[in-house]
Amino acid sequence: MPEAGIVTWHDIARLDVRPDKGIVKVRAKNSWEIQLDFNTGELLQVAYRRSDFFESLHDGTYFQEKANLWLMLPSAVCLLVLWATGLYLFVFPYIKSANRKLGRVIKFKPRQSSCTAAPSGEARREA
Repeated sequence: MPEAGIVTWHDIARLDVRPDKGIVKVRAKNSWEIQLDFNTGELLQVAYRRSDFFESLHDGTYFQEKANLWLMLPSAVCLLVLWATGLYLFVFPYIKSANRKLGRVIKFKPRQSSCTAAPSGEARREA
C-alpha cells in the first residue's frame, strides 16, 4: 500500500491478529492501519488512525515514553486519596446524625490497666 508507507518490517509498529474475527491489523509507525482478511488475504481497509494522538495524550506517552510512570501513577494515587477523603467527609455527617437519632453516642472510655497496683487516687490517699 503506497499510502500506508510500509516498505520494510521496520515500518510496522504493531500486528494485531484476531483469529476469532479472522482479521489481521497492521499498524504502521506513521499512524496508518491496514486490515486484512486472515483466511483469504483480501484487503479490507486502509485508513489513517487519528486516535493515536488521543491515546498517547491519555496515557502520558505524548510527553515522554516513561511519563505514564512518573506523571500518571502519582496523579492516580493522589486522585485515589482525594476520593477516599471526600467519601469520608461526605458519609461521616450522615453516620453521626443517624447515631444521634438512635440515641447512641460514641464515647471513648479509657482502658483499665491490667496491673495489680492500686489506682493512682488510692495510692495518694495512703501516702
